[in-house]
Amino acid sequence: MKYIIIRGVLFTPLCLFLFALMPVFAEEVSPENLFQTAGGYGCGACHGKYAHGGGFVGGNIRGATREQLDSALKGEPTMLLLAKVLDDNKRNLLVDHLTSLGEMQLIEWRLGESATMQTIKAQVGTVLQLVLFNGTFDTLTLDLSSIEASNNYHISPYDTQAITWLAKAGRYSLFFKNEKIIIEIN
Repeated sequence: MKYIIIRGVLFTPLCLFLFALMPVFAEEVSPENLFQTAGGYGCGACHGKYAHGGGFVGGNIRGATREQLDSALKGEPTMLLLAKVLDDNKRNLLVDHLTSLGEMQLIEWRLGESATMQTIKAQVGTVLQLVLFNGTFDTLTLDLSSIEASNNYHISPYDTQAITWLAKAGRYSLFFKNEKIIIEIN
């Protein structure tokens, strides 16, 4: 039997033939994971954890198209670094993720920043995403049971979390100290 030595490893011709037939498996990356890790720092560093902007320098990119992504990768100085690491497949995955986020109605609530009251209107059957930013140095515990979330929802200091749910008819009031958000669903 003939053997082939490659970098000090002994192979048979059959073994090399089988290796050649094996498909190359790329590491599977979910669209959400790619959004969080692209370029080593993730899209959320500039666009927020849920692509909502949230006061970040990159702004809201929910629902962005492939054309918009390609344009940003070519023209925005901070995005030029990502252009080299995002092949067509990864760009399509990112757009899929941004499209799915864009299909949800965004409700942002920045807790602990100022006394606010806001009223949000939505239609029955709409998928809503409440993005909560804790702008305090304390872990906050919120009762979000009125929107079918946990009675005691915890959010760490300066963290952003999201709750997604299907809108049902009603008026929902959420409170935190002197801040209030009312969600009216018709």
